[in-house]
Amino acid sequence: MTRREAVQALRELGQVAEEPHLGGWKLLLDGAWFGVWQRDRLWLRAGAEARAEHMRHGMMALQPNPSLPEGSFYEVPASITEAPDRLRAWVRRAAAAARP
Repeated sequence: MTRREAVQALRELGQVAEEPHLGGWKLLLDGAWFGVWQRDRLWLRAGAEARAEHMRHGMMALQPNPSLPEGSFYEVPASITEAPDRLRAWVRRAAAAARP
């Protein structure tokens, strides 16, 4: 799935915005920074429970840089990005983790 296809699939969740960010794209849902699209891959914000699920799928954290806390975003497996309903469920959880 391309970034544009993913964003289109997520629009039913609310207002999805994309902003250029460090050579990739910052993804926001209703103002909450839930994800990063970089190097043709999707990375979602993950709290403790979600982080464990990402790791069960063999996914790694996005390499840290000065603007991202270490371990905040984890890669999403292709089995999730290729299934719009599953992707929306994971993004809902990531957006909730992004809100204070």
